[in-house]
Amino acid sequence: RAAAANGDPFVEENGEDESPPILPTPDSPVVSREPSPLSYQITVTDPKKHDEAATGAAGVIPGSGSYFSYLVTTRAADGSEFRVRRRFRDVVTLADRLAATHRGLFVPARPDKSIVEGQVMQRHEFVNQRCVAVQRYLCRIAAHPTVSRSDDFHTFLTDPSGIPTSEGESPRFNPAITAASPTAVTTPTTPTKGGRDFFGMFKDLKQTVANGLMAVRPPPVEEETDAKFLFHKAKLEQLEQQLAATSQQAEAFAKAHEDFRTTTAHLGMTFVKLAKFEKDQSTCSSHRTRAVNINNFANAVVKVSRSQTKLDAEIVKHLVCGKLE
Repeated sequence: RAAAANGDPFVEENGEDESPPILPTPDSPVVSREPSPLSYQITVTDPKKHDEAATGAAGVIPGSGSYFSYLVTTRAADGSEFRVRRRFRDVVTLADRLAATHRGLFVPARPDKSIVEGQVMQRHEFVNQRCVAVQRYLCRIAAHPTVSRSDDFHTFLTDPSGIPTSEGESPRFNPAITAASPTAVTTPTTPTKGGRDFFGMFKDLKQTVANGLMAVRPPPVEEETDAKFLFHKAKLEQLEQQLAATSQQAEAFAKAHEDFRTTTAHLGMTFVKLAKFEKDQSTCSSHRTRAVNINNFANAVVKVSRSQTKLDAEIVKHLVCGKLE
């Protein structure tokens, strides 16, 4: 709410209800050991690419000073809504904080950085998959009965201080910064982790080198036809769904014919046994005549079942040929 009063563009003010949204707090008592119901909904959408000043190792490789940010929207049970922008580095820092402050608990694992996949996959496909992975991760944390009440998680969802800007690199996620505006922070603040900073430096260097390798690659020639490609891809996916539904219906049709043939054959054999019984137990001419009629009917039913066997074979053959074509 304080960010909305300062005119932050990523927080929408709800004029009808001035009460803060019902978000988990660390002081709230845990009544049951079962996971508490999700009182708010989290979505991760609208990935945007940002340019940042090439400093440190990023300045060695041209074109590596860029990153993607994601819009994290939190809708509370009372209808209130928070919108903040986070980059994947903020998600990594949040996961480290939660793991450090909730030792002994099964904290949901964060999505992997997937540096190799980012080089192999198309950029838009990689970014969309990362959106889905981050949203799944945040929803799993929100469903956790203990971790969801963390101050770090609450600040991550509501505090806009980590919004990335095009003037420089966004600060690392820091729950201690709650009232400062995004423009007031110009340099990243790294939490003190002792010996882990040494390994974190190599991780950042690895990410920088990977970004540089992706930046020096020539852009694909088909980049301007992405819209047309996506249109045809959607059409093909729709056609695939229709073909799958048609195939299931055809298989159900063939199975129904097979069941009908089996039932007809069983009926014919039953009448054959009945005709034999009537013939053996007949004591007068009317009984023998009835036995002959039953036997003729039984033979006709058996012939029908045999014809259905050939028909089923033709149906299956045409279905298989249709799938192969």
